[in-house]
Order: sequence, then C-alpha cells, then structure tokens
Amino acid sequence: MIDYIDKIYVLHVKVGYEDRKKSIEKQLKNLNLEFEFILEHDIPDLKAKELSQYFAEEHPLKPSELSCSMKHIEALKKIEKQEGEVFLILEDDVLFSKNSQKILENIKKELTSIEDNFVISLGNAANMYTPKKELKENVLLYKNTQNRATDSMLISKGAVKNRLQWLKENQTTLSTDHMYNLIDNEVGNHIYWLEPTIVTQGSQAGLFESSIQKKKPFHRLRWLWRDFRKKLKR
Repeated sequence: MIDYIDKIYVLHVKVGYEDRKKSIEKQLKNLNLEFEFILEHDIPDLKAKELSQYFAEEHPLKPSELSCSMKHIEALKKIEKQEGEVFLILEDDVLFSKNSQKILENIKKELTSIEDNFVISLGNAANMYTPKKELKENVLLYKNTQNRATDSMLISKGAVKNRLQWLKENQTTLSTDHMYNLIDNEVGNHIYWLEPTIVTQGSQAGLFESSIQKKKPFHRLRWLWRDFRKKLKR
C-alpha cells in the first residue's frame, strides 16, 4: 500500500491534451492513488506581473516553457499549504512501468535512512542512469547532484519550502529542469535517483505530442535507441 504519499499533483493543460488526461487518470486509478490537476497558468492565462516575480526581464524562455515552470511553482505553493510530508508531482504525459506500484511501496523503507529535504527523480526522461558499479542489492535510492527531469518527482515538504524561499528571493532565466538543479544545489536539497526507474515521459518517447519541443520524424525510434545505448554504457 502506498500510504506515505500525502497527495499527488498532476500538471495539465485545460484544452487540447485530452489523450494525456485519459492516460494519467487510468494509470493513477490502477495504482489506487488520488490526485489533483494543476490547471492554472496555461499559456493564454500567463500574466506579465506574475511572471516578473520569478523570471528576469531578459529571459529567453518560450511561452510553453514559462507555462510549464509556472505550473510547477503552483504545485509547490499548493504543497506548502497542504498537510503532509511527502508528495508526488507528475507531468501529465508520464507512463508508469508495470512494476511501479511495488517499487513505490518499497521506497517507503528507505525514506527513513535518507536526508531530509529530499527530491527523488523517478523517471528516465533524460536517459540518465546510476552506473552499474554503484548499484547495490535491495537499494532503490542513489544520491546525485542533479535532477534527471521534472516529469516525475517525490518531494518532501522541507524541499518544497526551500525551493519557494529561493524563488521569493531570486529571479531566473532558466527552464524548469535547469532552474530546479540550480535551486536544489544552492539551498541544500538532497537529490536522489530511483533505480530502477518506473516512469517514461511519453512526449520524449514520441507517444504524445510535446507541448514544448517540436516533434521530429522518427522521434520515438531515436529516443529508444539513445536510451538503449545509455543503459548499455552505464
């Protein structure tokens, strides 16, 4: 039973991504997990005054990137007000593996032995894996210095508060993944990678149209080949 996750937040766009909505709803229902969609900050809803709180005037980010970052920040703000200690943030195109429920259950055993203020990357979106020589029997979580991607993360309330405090005091020019890497290292959040991964990002794997990057021909085949090579060389 996955009873240590206090709430799940799923980043979603209100119109135009119904296939993602159907997919994530089905998967989380199968996992027996309740969740809440983050629907604020779609591109048409972005406001200059609100953006200026977090992003420097000279930022190079596209509206789609700003929308994604604002939705992530909204999830942090909701978590700060929510009772509980451990939360799951998902982007709506994630695809869980068949063994995800068992692995999520087993993560609970290791939470008491890792540092507070943690962020745990669950997926393989960036094709990044812990080297084989570092893997240990019956160990799921491995310390690292950067997040793999922002598509799926278990995060403690302490880490959320640290991120929000940084965002109150600083502006950024970075997209969400680079922004979080910078913040987590500056504020002392502890980053972990899950091995084996249990999430694939559907848009990176070519199964969903990306809301940020233009989909290219043979995208899925290229991603699968790159992922295979990364696993082989780890």
